[in-house]
Amino acid sequence: MSAQPGHDHVLNGDSNFDMGNLKTEMILLQKQLSKINISSLVAEMVSLEKKNTDEAEQGLDAELKEVELSIDALHKAIATADEEEQKESQDVTTVDEEEESDGRAL
Repeated sequence: MSAQPGHDHVLNGDSNFDMGNLKTEMILLQKQLSKINISSLVAEMVSLEKKNTDEAEQGLDAELKEVELSIDALHKAIATADEEEQKESQDVTTVDEEEESDGRAL
């Protein structure tokens, strides 16, 4: 097993390890941690959440549009059926009037 620099004392059981190495390792770790920009990570998370929300909203908008189109088609079908019913009713009325006028003519 290869040891990392500064960890020799742990692997070899050396109780007289160099505090300077430990401090150096701590400084290196602090530098690595300072390179991680927490605010940019938070901004990235917010951006991803907003993107997911926007995509979800777009999906809902598309579904809503489909429902609206279906409702419009249903309204048109009802209007067409009403027009046809009215036309048939007028035709029946016209036939009744013609029969009455034919009866009077006789």
